[in-house]
Amino acid sequence: MDNLGILIIPIGFMVAAVIGYLAVKKHWKIADIL
Repeated sequence: MDNLGILIIPIGFMVAAVIGYLAVKKHWKIADIL
């Protein structure tokens, strides 16, 4: 379980970073359209 927890933390961080990046990218596209 310890090894699994060590893997989940960075994976969750990477997923959050990707989602945040896509959200910002999408936001900028919408801003450009408006």
